[in-house]
Amino acid sequence: MKTKFFDRKKLIIREFSEKDLRNVRKFQAFINSLIEEEALINLNKKLSLKQEKKWLEEQLRKIKSHKSVYLIAETNNMVVGTTQIYLNEGRGEHVGNFGITIRKGYRGIGLGSYLTDEVIKLAKKKLKPKPKIIFYSDNTEVDKFVSGTSNDLEIGKTVIVTGTANQDGSVTAQSIQIRPAVTNFSQ
Repeated sequence: MKTKFFDRKKLIIREFSEKDLRNVRKFQAFINSLIEEEALINLNKKLSLKQEKKWLEEQLRKIKSHKSVYLIAETNNMVVGTTQIYLNEGRGEHVGNFGITIRKGYRGIGLGSYLTDEVIKLAKKKLKPKPKIIFYSDNTEVDKFVSGTSNDLEIGKTVIVTGTANQDGSVTAQSIQIRPAVTNFSQ
């Protein structure tokens, strides 16, 4: 447990523990405050006390089995931020997924950066196997490839070619990926 100041706000930063199951309401109030403000999280309907307790119990199970680390930022017994890294299951168990949520009024003061650094350190120390941490968001481009044939190739399409370079400068292709046109969203 650490006490830190962010923009003159005194916060306690600590790991989630079994004791937290005795005070599910503060976690329910936290997540429901994010849902109410329509923060960019996966949930869009407020959680009941029973739903929140079930979710917290699952987090504790993952923590005990070294498949998750979970940090809390709080002040005056009110949760103002959480962050977590959890491992995928099965063959992807070496990949860690990161999430962070910060209550309105506590954003933009460095809390998110601090929690991110701390949860990564904790994950490297406690998770088994050691994860490869991948940061992504709703803005991350995800490509899904399907098999094609030479009939899918067209002049003017962007492609990535893997193969062997010939002496005349041409390439004998082993594989060709057809890439979508790049769109500039920054305008």
